[in-house]
Amino acid sequence: MLTGIAALGIIAAHWISVLAVIASRGSATAGILVFALVPGAAFVTAVGMLVLMGRLTDATQRSAASALATFASALLLYLVLYEQNGQLTEDRRVYLYETTMEAVYESAFNDDAPSALDRIPEVLSVSVLGILVVALVLRSLGAAFLDRQERRDEIAREQHRTRGRGATIGTGALRVVVTYSELVWLVLSVLAAVAVGNALRNWWSSRSAVHAVSDAWARLDWPQVAPAIGAVGGVVGTLVEFAVAGVLVPAGWLAFGTVLYGTRRGATAALASRAAEVTASLGSRVAVPRAADALTDVARLQRSWSSLVRPTSRWGPLGGAAGLVLARGWLPIGVFCILFTILAQADYLVWWLADLLLPTVAANDWRAIYPLVAAVGTVLVQVLTLALVAAGTELTMRRLGLPSILRLPHKSKDQ
Repeated sequence: MLTGIAALGIIAAHWISVLAVIASRGSATAGILVFALVPGAAFVTAVGMLVLMGRLTDATQRSAASALATFASALLLYLVLYEQNGQLTEDRRVYLYETTMEAVYESAFNDDAPSALDRIPEVLSVSVLGILVVALVLRSLGAAFLDRQERRDEIAREQHRTRGRGATIGTGALRVVVTYSELVWLVLSVLAAVAVGNALRNWWSSRSAVHAVSDAWARLDWPQVAPAIGAVGGVVGTLVEFAVAGVLVPAGWLAFGTVLYGTRRGATAALASRAAEVTASLGSRVAVPRAADALTDVARLQRSWSSLVRPTSRWGPLGGAAGLVLARGWLPIGVFCILFTILAQADYLVWWLADLLLPTVAANDWRAIYPLVAAVGTVLVQVLTLALVAAGTELTMRRLGLPSILRLPHKSKDQ
């Protein structure tokens, strides 16, 4: 089942990208709005796999604000992880390439066909930023209306009054619009952040002062110092990359699992208490007396954590996930990070097996085989890493004294 969900997710993302190219024929805005569903399909795939392995629901009914906060926190965290390995940028590159090729082909036969520039707006253009702002406004207004409508429904239930079918359908449609608006503005925000970072990097590298310093450094005759500084810089860069890929990314995936599971299992009170204890333990090592007093006050820290991780706050579930990871302890987190990093390399095994089983395949044939092998590697990595995320979240929840979240097979009475 996990393999099937992962495969369906890859297929859905591909056809949504194709649909985005088709939508861009009529409007660049329509193409961008459809393209936002590509990372959305990947997000739904990951959530679906975790839902298959664990229980997200509990006995209590969740408010609209709580559900939307959980969705927004999980989606933001997923998009950051999705872009960390360049996947969101790659999705956009494929979309731009396919749209450009189609525009070039159509212009060869139709002089009135829109150009590639008309169909592909820049991420930092006024039109794309306008879409982002409108989506954010729709999300905010729609969420406020849903929250107000939910309070009215509670009063109506107390008075034994029921809503009409039309009102129920309208509320459901509004939930879809609010959820889609959340997806659009977060996807475009991540793309905009990446574009701003690239623009700043290009601006910095183009400065004459930077080139002057680089040329002056290259002209210096320091046969011993210059290589040593270069080696130190290389080591520091490698350590930073290792910290991101080997620590931050696995911890981020564990936080993603706790956003989905922890906020649905009543983890707020236990989490705030445990996180306050851990924070106080770390704060006791601070040498500054005034800061140490503030960081060791368990009651004060618990109140702060409670306000941070409440599920109805805007980013409360994300803060709760950080608290759950903190409460887990450094040694278990380290073991999880090592296992996650190893399993995330499973696609290399797929490529090795493909090269071993198909040693005589010509280069032209590899072009046809490449998408299939890449998809198999992606599916294998998703299945293994998300299974580890579910298991790691299960151990974290049990450490807090909360009920199990995994769907374990039940033994029959005869066994």
